Amino acid sequence: AVRDATVTTTLPGDVLVTVEERSPMLVWTTPAGSWLVDGDGRLFGSTDSVDAAELGTGATGTTLPAVDDRRISTAMGLGSTVPPLDLQVLRLLLTITPDMLRSDAPALFLSMDDEDGYVIDAPGLWRAVFGPYTPVLRSPDIIPAQVQCLDALLAGREDIVTDVTLALSDETCGTFRERSKPRVTPKPG
Repeated sequence: AVRDATVTTTLPGDVLVTVEERSPMLVWTTPAGSWLVDGDGRLFGSTDSVDAAELGTGATGTTLPAVDDRRISTAMGLGSTVPPLDLQVLRLLLTITPDMLRSDAPALFLSMDDEDGYVIDAPGLWRAVFGPYTPVLRSPDIIPAQVQCLDALLAGREDIVTDVTLALSDETCGTFRERSKPRVTPKPG
Protein backbone atom coordinates (compact mmCIF):
# COMPACT_ATOMS: atom_id res chain seq x y z
CA ALA A 1 0.00 0.00 0.00
CA VAL A 2 3.06 2.28 0.09
CA ARG A 3 3.76 4.11 -3.15
CA ASP A 4 6.93 5.85 -2.00
CA ALA A 5 8.83 6.52 1.22
CA THR A 6 11.75 8.79 2.04
CA VAL A 7 13.87 8.95 5.14
CA THR A 8 15.82 12.11 5.98
CA THR A 9 18.23 12.46 8.87
CA THR A 10 19.56 15.68 10.32
CA LEU A 11 22.01 16.37 13.08
CA PRO A 12 21.99 16.02 16.01
CA GLY A 13 19.78 12.94 15.62
CA ASP A 14 16.42 13.73 14.01
CA VAL A 15 14.84 11.27 11.60
CA LEU A 16 11.98 12.33 9.32
CA VAL A 17 10.04 9.62 7.49
CA THR A 18 7.64 10.63 4.71
CA VAL A 19 5.26 7.97 3.36
CA GLU A 20 3.05 8.30 0.27
CA GLU A 21 0.23 5.76 0.24
CA ARG A 22 -1.32 4.29 -2.89
CA SER A 23 -4.85 5.51 -3.65
CA PRO A 24 -7.36 3.09 -5.17
CA MET A 25 -8.73 3.99 -8.60
CA LEU A 26 -10.75 0.81 -9.15
CA VAL A 27 -11.40 -2.70 -7.88
CA TRP A 28 -10.20 -5.77 -9.82
CA THR A 29 -12.29 -8.88 -9.12
CA THR A 30 -11.44 -12.47 -10.05
CA PRO A 31 -12.68 -15.82 -8.73
CA ALA A 32 -9.58 -15.81 -6.48
CA GLY A 33 -10.40 -12.47 -4.82
CA SER A 34 -10.79 -8.73 -5.19
CA TRP A 35 -8.00 -6.17 -5.14
CA LEU A 36 -7.60 -2.42 -5.02
CA VAL A 37 -5.84 -0.98 -8.08
CA ASP A 38 -4.00 2.35 -8.10
CA GLY A 39 -3.59 4.82 -10.99
CA ASP A 40 -0.48 3.01 -12.19
CA GLY A 41 -2.41 -0.25 -12.48
CA ARG A 42 -0.80 -1.95 -9.46
CA LEU A 43 -3.00 -4.40 -7.52
CA PHE A 44 -1.85 -3.31 -4.08
CA GLY A 45 -4.31 -4.49 -1.46
CA SER A 46 -7.19 -6.82 -0.80
CA THR A 47 -10.68 -5.36 -0.63
CA ASP A 48 -11.15 -7.48 2.52
CA SER A 49 -9.36 -4.71 4.43
CA VAL A 50 -11.81 -2.02 3.24
CA ASP A 51 -15.22 -1.24 4.72
CA ALA A 52 -18.04 -2.29 2.38
CA ALA A 53 -19.49 1.24 2.44
CA GLU A 54 -16.20 2.59 1.05
CA LEU A 55 -16.20 0.00 -1.73
CA GLY A 56 -19.67 0.98 -2.88
CA THR A 57 -21.50 -0.96 -5.58
CA GLY A 58 -18.67 -1.16 -8.11
CA ALA A 59 -20.87 0.46 -10.75
CA THR A 60 -19.22 2.41 -13.55
CA GLY A 61 -19.04 6.14 -12.97
CA THR A 62 -18.84 5.76 -9.16
CA THR A 63 -15.98 6.69 -6.84
CA LEU A 64 -14.56 3.16 -6.84
CA PRO A 65 -15.77 1.28 -9.93
CA ALA A 66 -14.95 -2.39 -10.43
CA VAL A 67 -14.06 -4.69 -13.29
CA ASP A 68 -15.06 -8.35 -13.02
CA ASP A 69 -12.27 -10.35 -14.70
CA ARG A 70 -13.96 -13.57 -15.87
CA ARG A 71 -11.12 -14.73 -18.13
CA ILE A 72 -10.20 -18.37 -17.60
CA SER A 73 -6.45 -17.87 -17.71
CA THR A 74 -6.22 -14.67 -15.68
CA ALA A 75 -3.10 -14.48 -13.55
CA MET A 76 -3.96 -11.16 -11.91
CA GLY A 77 -3.50 -11.06 -8.16
CA LEU A 78 -1.91 -9.07 -5.38
CA GLY A 79 1.26 -7.36 -6.67
CA SER A 80 0.31 -7.74 -10.35
CA THR A 81 0.15 -4.75 -12.68
CA VAL A 82 -2.69 -4.21 -15.14
CA PRO A 83 -1.16 -4.04 -18.65
CA PRO A 84 -1.05 -0.45 -20.03
CA LEU A 85 -3.53 -1.18 -22.84
CA ASP A 86 -6.09 -2.63 -20.40
CA LEU A 87 -5.54 0.29 -18.03
CA GLN A 88 -6.28 2.70 -20.88
CA VAL A 89 -9.48 0.78 -21.71
CA LEU A 90 -10.55 0.73 -18.05
CA ARG A 91 -10.01 4.48 -17.66
CA LEU A 92 -12.52 5.01 -20.49
CA LEU A 93 -15.12 2.29 -19.90
CA LEU A 94 -15.37 2.75 -16.14
CA THR A 95 -16.50 6.36 -16.61
CA ILE A 96 -19.60 5.43 -18.65
CA THR A 97 -22.83 6.18 -16.78
CA PRO A 98 -26.49 5.54 -17.59
CA ASP A 99 -26.93 9.30 -18.10
CA MET A 100 -24.29 9.29 -20.85
CA LEU A 101 -26.39 6.71 -22.69
CA ARG A 102 -29.74 8.29 -21.82
CA SER A 103 -30.53 4.93 -20.23
CA ASP A 104 -33.14 4.07 -17.59
CA ALA A 105 -30.67 1.63 -16.02
CA PRO A 106 -30.02 2.36 -12.34
CA ALA A 107 -26.35 1.30 -12.74
CA LEU A 108 -23.89 -0.23 -15.20
CA PHE A 109 -21.24 -2.86 -14.47
CA LEU A 110 -18.08 -3.79 -16.38
CA SER A 111 -16.71 -7.27 -16.94
CA MET A 112 -14.20 -8.90 -19.24
CA ASP A 113 -14.11 -12.47 -20.53
CA ASP A 114 -12.33 -14.61 -23.10
CA GLU A 115 -15.24 -14.76 -25.55
CA ASP A 116 -16.50 -11.16 -25.72
CA GLY A 117 -13.68 -9.04 -24.31
CA TYR A 118 -15.07 -6.02 -22.43
CA VAL A 119 -18.81 -6.02 -21.66
CA ILE A 120 -21.01 -3.42 -19.97
CA ASP A 121 -24.09 -4.84 -18.32
CA ALA A 122 -27.28 -3.04 -17.27
CA PRO A 123 -28.69 -5.85 -15.10
CA GLY A 124 -32.20 -6.87 -16.06
CA LEU A 125 -32.15 -4.59 -19.11
CA TRP A 126 -29.36 -5.10 -21.65
CA ARG A 127 -25.71 -5.96 -22.13
CA ALA A 128 -23.27 -4.32 -24.56
CA VAL A 129 -20.22 -6.10 -25.96
CA PHE A 130 -17.42 -3.60 -26.55
CA GLY A 131 -15.01 -6.40 -27.48
CA PRO A 132 -11.27 -6.88 -27.12
CA TYR A 133 -8.73 -4.14 -27.88
CA THR A 134 -5.24 -4.23 -29.37
CA PRO A 135 -2.65 -1.47 -29.81
CA VAL A 136 -3.02 -1.40 -33.61
CA LEU A 137 -6.00 -3.30 -35.03
CA ARG A 138 -8.62 -2.28 -32.44
CA SER A 139 -7.30 0.62 -30.43
CA PRO A 140 -9.11 1.93 -27.32
CA ASP A 141 -9.37 5.22 -29.25
CA ILE A 142 -12.62 3.85 -30.72
CA ILE A 143 -14.35 3.73 -27.32
CA PRO A 144 -15.90 7.23 -27.53
CA ALA A 145 -17.43 6.28 -30.91
CA GLN A 146 -18.65 2.98 -29.42
CA VAL A 147 -20.37 4.89 -26.60
CA GLN A 148 -22.10 7.12 -29.19
CA CYS A 149 -23.19 4.01 -31.10
CA LEU A 150 -24.55 2.38 -27.96
CA ASP A 151 -26.50 5.54 -27.15
CA ALA A 152 -27.94 5.56 -30.69
CA LEU A 153 -28.82 1.85 -30.64
CA LEU A 154 -30.61 2.15 -27.28
CA ALA A 155 -32.46 5.37 -28.16
CA GLY A 156 -36.19 4.73 -28.04
CA ARG A 157 -35.68 0.94 -27.89
CA GLU A 158 -34.20 0.28 -24.47
CA ASP A 159 -37.31 -1.69 -23.47
CA ILE A 160 -36.83 -4.18 -26.34
CA VAL A 161 -33.01 -4.36 -26.65
CA THR A 162 -31.34 -7.27 -24.88
CA ASP A 163 -27.84 -7.73 -26.37
CA VAL A 164 -25.76 -5.16 -28.26
CA THR A 165 -22.56 -5.86 -30.15
CA LEU A 166 -20.61 -2.72 -31.02
CA ALA A 167 -18.87 -3.23 -34.36
CA LEU A 168 -17.97 0.17 -35.87
CA SER A 169 -17.74 -1.22 -39.40
CA ASP A 170 -18.25 0.73 -42.61
CA GLU A 171 -21.92 -0.20 -42.73
CA THR A 172 -23.07 -0.04 -39.11
CA CYS A 173 -21.90 0.92 -35.66
CA GLY A 174 -23.31 -2.24 -34.16
CA THR A 175 -26.19 -4.65 -33.93
CA PHE A 176 -28.68 -5.60 -31.27
CA ARG A 177 -30.96 -8.48 -30.44
CA GLU A 178 -34.55 -7.83 -29.37
CA ARG A 179 -36.36 -9.44 -26.45
CA SER A 180 -39.12 -11.83 -27.34
CA LYS A 181 -41.48 -9.63 -25.29
CA PRO A 182 -40.94 -5.96 -24.41
CA ARG A 183 -40.02 -5.34 -20.80
CA VAL A 184 -43.02 -4.13 -18.84
CA THR A 185 -42.44 -1.08 -16.66
CA PRO A 186 -45.06 -0.53 -13.97
CA LYS A 187 -46.78 2.83 -14.23
CA PRO A 188 -46.83 5.01 -11.11
CA GLY A 189 -50.01 5.53 -9.50
